[in-house]
Amino acid sequence: MKVAFLRLTNKIFRNENQKWVFIAQVIRILCGFIILSTLTKNLPSDLMATWYMFTSVFGVASLLEMGFGQVIGRHIAYLKSDSELGKRPAGVVRNFARRCEKIYYGIGFCVYFLGGGGGLWWFSRHLIQPDSVEQFYGVWFLYLGAGVITMFSAFYGALLNGIGQMWWSQKAIIGATLLSVSITLFLYIAPPSLVWPAAALFVSQLLTAFMLRRRFFSHNGAGGISDAHGPSIAGLIIPIRPILGDVAKTVVGMISFQLLTSVFILILAAQNYKDLVASYGLTMQLVTIVMTISSTWSQGNFFEMAATRQTGDVVKLSKIFYSGFARALICALCGLMAVYFIAPVFLLVIQSKTSLLPALLLATVLAMAFVEFSFSLFAQLLVARGEMRIAYISFVTAISVCCASVILLNVNVPVITVILCRIFIVIILYGIPTILLSSRHLKK
Repeated sequence: MKVAFLRLTNKIFRNENQKWVFIAQVIRILCGFIILSTLTKNLPSDLMATWYMFTSVFGVASLLEMGFGQVIGRHIAYLKSDSELGKRPAGVVRNFARRCEKIYYGIGFCVYFLGGGGGLWWFSRHLIQPDSVEQFYGVWFLYLGAGVITMFSAFYGALLNGIGQMWWSQKAIIGATLLSVSITLFLYIAPPSLVWPAAALFVSQLLTAFMLRRRFFSHNGAGGISDAHGPSIAGLIIPIRPILGDVAKTVVGMISFQLLTSVFILILAAQNYKDLVASYGLTMQLVTIVMTISSTWSQGNFFEMAATRQTGDVVKLSKIFYSGFARALICALCGLMAVYFIAPVFLLVIQSKTSLLPALLLATVLAMAFVEFSFSLFAQLLVARGEMRIAYISFVTAISVCCASVILLNVNVPVITVILCRIFIVIILYGIPTILLSSRHLKK
């Protein structure tokens, strides 16, 4: 029985990283449903809308991170590949990671204080009620701290992923997710408050960041990281300045992502669509769960695709990409259909105080999500290969979407028309150029 199970998993997943990414995503989805049902059942819709605005405002503030963690993780993969080929000394990875960690501390400080101040300014104009200011401040800064620690968890996770230890980081994520669920469940016995989900995020991510950092800097197994302090330091010092150029391009891509997600929700709220924010946020949270598990294969292959940049093995790149692409699309399609047909029943059963979007608008939003996810798979290939022109393409697309949304909403165009316009813009400005660029890399 065990042998048959192992053979089955080997057919579905190409390596241990893929398998553990999938397992972690499944557990996160199950726990996500528990958390979601807990929040929607115990929190009124106005608090749910506030929660989604929290996540949106922090999403904008996190742009100060500039994609540094993602870039460093990718360069860790490059350095590890060079080290295995004998082009660089073994200690270069650890030395490089420690230098980047110091920079990341400064980034986290800036995100917390600048993001916190900017968030309070926005909330004071659009959200805070006079009788809830003090409690609101406390919850916001607790959530902000949790968000910054989440950034560090992602940073250390990227370091582990870069050295081929993605499977270990996924195990840590599983533990953090289970802890987060257990804290959130206190809502069933406590008064309705955003303190519990914020505290759950803070504690779970703090533990995750600690475990991931400890694993990365203490790992000394086969293919691991040896001490950077040796008799010869030739080749150990990797200049940071050239990498900052890569960071600059990545931050453009991050801005694009936040414009299409966080800023879009804030546009709805600012244009007096606050009653729609909770339903749209809930819908997109379910969509995010679907896309998270659908991207399992592309995530598990990302650093393997990145390594082909150094080896020049295009045949291997094509095989890795297309196998993951097909599985991801099938999974996404099935998941979105489940959101449309099953999620409304699920919310009804748990007696949710927040509902999904109306049927026609829901179908349009799900179609939008599928289109954007499909193109994002090609974008991941380009990023793995170091083709950062995709960042500028996505930026132009996102700016166009936001400008068109503001204009259309200001003249009282229905939200469904705004979504259809967004789909059209994404296909023309983002989808077609992304596919053309990807085909060049796959045929080289």
